[in-house]
Amino acid sequence: MSLLTEVCGNGKSGKESRSESNLSNSSNNDSEAARLSTTTDNGEVRFGDRLLDDLMNTFCDRLQAACPRKLDGCLAIQFVMVEPQSLKSMISATRPAHQIIFDSDRVHYVVVDYDPQTKFIVLYDSLVEKDTSITSLLTEPIRRQISALFSHIFENNAVQLAIARSYDRQTDTWSCGYRSIACMVDLARQRNPCETDYCMKSIFDFFLKVISEPKVEWEVFESAYFG
Repeated sequence: MSLLTEVCGNGKSGKESRSESNLSNSSNNDSEAARLSTTTDNGEVRFGDRLLDDLMNTFCDRLQAACPRKLDGCLAIQFVMVEPQSLKSMISATRPAHQIIFDSDRVHYVVVDYDPQTKFIVLYDSLVEKDTSITSLLTEPIRRQISALFSHIFENNAVQLAIARSYDRQTDTWSCGYRSIACMVDLARQRNPCETDYCMKSIFDFFLKVISEPKVEWEVFESAYFG
């Protein structure tokens, strides 16, 4: 893939980099809440646990169905991993596409966003740091899945990829799925994911609300607050 590395979220100016002390305080608060959390009524999800693929897929289905714009992507996470030959017919060069990808090398979720106006892909990875090398971020599973999703819409299969280096960074081992869910919502409602310091508990509560309903109206996503 041909790589562009120094951008912030969809080419928009994002939030300034926060100090390490602020990051640590945020992480400690979320970790304490996670430690005190109890099993939810559905018996499957606890705050502070990694989110399950199936439930994240359900959330993305609700989001895509509710969005008034036509979105590509939002595919089942495991489907992207095991059915790469089927993806070309599901991603168009003329429509925006948002997709959660699982990186099996790091046991980590990231989001990729295709903007048909700018004609490149943006990678939102909550483990990114200012000086993180592109090589460490683009593991083989991520490269393989991005290529399967998008190479057919670029000339000579040369995917143009940008890294959102001001994206909210995690300092724990479990919140990548939470951040990916919030990122998907922000992208669907055409907001810059780099402009919010995500609150994991707010995201988790909204996640449970969405997956507990068979249908969710767009206004619910549009008004969601994750800060």
